[in-house]
Amino acid sequence: MQLSYRIRDGGEQEPEDLSSADETTLRYEVVQGDIILEHANVDLSAKWSWIPLIDFTAALQQIVRQLTATETLRKFEFTESDAVLEFRKQGNDVVITASYAPGAIKVPFSQFQQQVERFTTQFTMDIYELYPELSRNPAFLRLGFPSS
Repeated sequence: MQLSYRIRDGGEQEPEDLSSADETTLRYEVVQGDIILEHANVDLSAKWSWIPLIDFTAALQQIVRQLTATETLRKFEFTESDAVLEFRKQGNDVVITASYAPGAIKVPFSQFQQQVERFTTQFTMDIYELYPELSRNPAFLRLGFPSS
């Protein structure tokens, strides 16, 4: 399974001081781009260049925690759209479907967990490089991102 992102170049109006930006600003206004989600011949990518990547990454972490516990179905609803990604735990697997693309991705849940962890780590490294002041933002750290 490939789970990755592409940060949109320019165009965003970043708040002047990201070390004190609130959670809503961080989730929806700071870093936008594309989501790449593929496995075998199934492509559930969202290459719309406006996906709020901090929100998506925080939501993925929460989805993993909820599916690890007792939940069997979680959804991610894209902002500014009716598009939805659905994550359904079936035994030891997770099945991912999208309202905007045909097909389903089915992988072992442990592989999904590892991919989300790798995604989060890489994304965090990239945005700390772009915006080092985020490592001092309490709202950002509460979203579950590791400190630098």
